[in-house]
Amino acid sequence: MGLRTLTCHGVCPGAVDIVDDPFDGAARAVIDVEVHGGLVPRASASSLVGCVIETATAHDGETGAMIAEAVAETARRHTEADTVSVTLTLDAAREDAPCASVSWHAHAGEASPDPRAADTHMSTTAAHVTHDTAGGAAPQPHAAVVSMESASPHAARLFRDVIVALDAAPNTQIDGISPLYHAMTADGNDTRTAVVTLGTTMDVAALTAFLNAASRAHDGDVALHIIDIDGVDERERARIDDGGAGNRAAILAPWMDMDPDATFHGDPLAFLLASAPDAPFAGLESDHWIIGGKQ
Repeated sequence: MGLRTLTCHGVCPGAVDIVDDPFDGAARAVIDVEVHGGLVPRASASSLVGCVIETATAHDGETGAMIAEAVAETARRHTEADTVSVTLTLDAAREDAPCASVSWHAHAGEASPDPRAADTHMSTTAAHVTHDTAGGAAPQPHAAVVSMESASPHAARLFRDVIVALDAAPNTQIDGISPLYHAMTADGNDTRTAVVTLGTTMDVAALTAFLNAASRAHDGDVALHIIDIDGVDERERARIDDGGAGNRAAILAPWMDMDPDATFHGDPLAFLLASAPDAPFAGLESDHWIIGGKQ
C-alpha cells in the first residue's frame, strides 16, 4: 500500500502578523499540517513546507483562524489530497504571558471516512458549542468608521466593492457613506478617498483582518483603515492603525461631510481639518458616486 498520509510538524513561517495574537507579537508561530489521501503519494514534503510558509506569509495581517483556513485550502490544492488538517500555534515567549499558547485548527476537503475520526470531530465540536453558548456572552455591536483610499483610476468601483463586502459580512451593516474626495499626496500623486460608518460585532482584530483581506483581494490597490471604533478597551485601541487620519484632510473632510459632529480622539473634525497640512489639496469630487455610472 502506498503512502496515504504526509505530516509536517513545526513549520515556521517567520514573522507573520496575526492580528488576534494575545501575546502582542512576543510569540513564536508554528504550523502543523497533515494531508491525507488523493495524490499524497506524489506529494513532496519540501514543496509542501514551502507552500505552507508562502501561504501564511501571504495572509500576513489576518486572524489566526483565517491564516489556518488559507493554509489548509491551499495545501489541499497543492498536494491534490482528499483532506488536509492544519494547526497554527503561538507559544508564549514570556512567563508573564496571559496564557501558555493559543492554537487555531482548520480542515479542508471532505470529512474523513474513518468513523473514529468523525466521532472525535463531533465530540470536539459539541464541546466547543456548549462552551460558547453556556459561558460566553453574545458579541457586542460596535460602531466603526473605516477609511478607503486608492490611487487607481477605478477607485470608485473599488470602494463600492469594499462596501458590498463589508455589508455582506455577518452581523455587519453599513450605516453611512461619505462623498468621494480627490486629493494630492505629499509626493504629488493623485488619490481618491471616502469614509464609511458601520455597525458590526467584529472586534478590532477581526475587522482589521477583514480589511486586510479585502485590500489583498484587490491587489493592494485600495488602502483600508479603521479610524474609529467604540466599545473597545485601550489595549485593543492601541493596535489600530488609522493611517494617520488625524492630520489628513483627505480623510477628515469626507468624514466631516458625512458626520459634521464627529470627533477624533476627542477633537472635533473641523478643528483637525483646519490644521491639516494637505487641506489645500483635498476637495469634493462627487457626492453621488456610490450609484455608479458617470459622475
